[in-house]
Amino acid sequence: MNKERNICPSLNGLLERFAEFYTTTSEIHKAWRTFYEVVSAAYQLPQNKRPSISEISIFLKERGVNNHGNIAVIYAHCLYSIATYEGKEIYKEGFNP
Repeated sequence: MNKERNICPSLNGLLERFAEFYTTTSEIHKAWRTFYEVVSAAYQLPQNKRPSISEISIFLKERGVNNHGNIAVIYAHCLYSIATYEGKEIYKEGFNP
């Protein structure tokens, strides 16, 4: 992960669990459930404590997750969706993953 961000250890653990489920189980719903936990946990953290989109992609690629880039984009869209739902501005000076 990027040295500019100090990723929360519990979030890092959830990402590890997602990658493991995604690459080793036929029960893909377990992986996606964990992914949603990642998104929820990340949203509650300040920006410098959660991984960036590119960091998510790199992290997942290093663990053999197919479609790692697409999953990173989904992560961003999920975070933006929650922020919009909560009435926050997004992009520029607003909320950013």
